[in-house]
Amino acid sequence: MVERARIGVLGDNTALGDAIGLALRQITPRSGLKPVLILYSDNGTSNAGQVSPAQAVAIARHLGVKIFSVQVGGDPAKGRPYKVSSYEGEQPDMRLIASDTGGRFFYAASTGAERAAIRTIGTIVPRLRPPGGRHRLATALYSGPLVVAALLWLLGGIWQADRSR
Repeated sequence: MVERARIGVLGDNTALGDAIGLALRQITPRSGLKPVLILYSDNGTSNAGQVSPAQAVAIARHLGVKIFSVQVGGDPAKGRPYKVSSYEGEQPDMRLIASDTGGRFFYAASTGAERAAIRTIGTIVPRLRPPGGRHRLATALYSGPLVVAALLWLLGGIWQADRSR
């Protein structure tokens, strides 16, 4: 079902299900890691796309993916399902998408509110840390070629000055 989601231009329409589906296609399961999605939209309803928001949320739940939704305009989502002719059955709005997957809904009426939402998500979601003891030592190798280039430049300058005499 998620394979049906394609990147494309929908004009003025909103395809939340396709957006979630495309993001879910990028997730590679790894042991011990719990992926999350951050979904941005300017309103809480979807009216286009191959995959309905309800289908995408069901897949995200099945995969154990939490969706944090950030609404950046319009009236805040009310947390009630809605119906549109594009899809069968009731569809979750941005607030329900988050709660149905174990994530959280944020309404960002300003840039400051959007930044606060991202900071809050950063405190909720554990960050990945590189495995301990596996540090790669870096050795700077540019000094040798740099010295050779400087010598060639210097010799070229001397040769040029010698030719002009």
